[in-house]
Amino acid sequence: MAAMDEFREEREKIKSQPLKKRLAYFWCYYKWFAIIGVILIVAVVSTVYGILTRTTSALYGVVVNSITLGDGDAFMQDFTDYAELDIKKYHAEINASLIIGSEVDETTLNSSQFIMVYMAAQDLDFAVMEPDTFGRFTYNDIYLDLRECFSAEELEAMSDKLYYMDKAVLDMINEMTAAEESTENIALPDPFSPELMEEPVPVGINISGCSKFMDVYFYEGGTAYLGITANSPHVDMVKTFLAFLFD
Repeated sequence: MAAMDEFREEREKIKSQPLKKRLAYFWCYYKWFAIIGVILIVAVVSTVYGILTRTTSALYGVVVNSITLGDGDAFMQDFTDYAELDIKKYHAEINASLIIGSEVDETTLNSSQFIMVYMAAQDLDFAVMEPDTFGRFTYNDIYLDLRECFSAEELEAMSDKLYYMDKAVLDMINEMTAAEESTENIALPDPFSPELMEEPVPVGINISGCSKFMDVYFYEGGTAYLGITANSPHVDMVKTFLAFLFD
């Protein structure tokens, strides 16, 4: 009880002190309670704000091995306007940070794993790559057969822009891989000569002529192909994106 009386007496003394002294007393004895309280309040407000303002992905793509020269955010804002997306509910995004070289180094490995993980989660809608890298991923079977989302007439109209894969070669690669046989010596067919393939499948579209894209995402070789990922949840939105590029 003596301790309580002493505490009450001390508190009464503090009440009669100037504001500056009262604040100093509070900070001395209660600063950690105050700091922890502020942190908790900020964390709760941030979490609630994030939940209330969270938007759903309408389109997510990767642009590999490009040099970003323009304003990527402004470019995607133009697409958002073109697609008439409700930005309070949806967002569209391009990740242009991935680098995949011909040699397997840490950067190449991390970028390749990023693509595979996002595909596994069905969070990736398309990928843009220069021809060599696009070809390597083509025979990893990550791209959608464009005949599944474009009509014969639409494909004919862009026949000079198509990149092909030979499904017969892909099947052979898969069989040899399952048998743990080396596939290093398999010669991949010319992707621009479907007439020489056993089972030609269109998987990529040349977007090099799309200045609004190439002005932002520059490719040193001047050529880039867009492929729709095989399990994209937003195929129609990718088609809208292509219409935006070619518009």
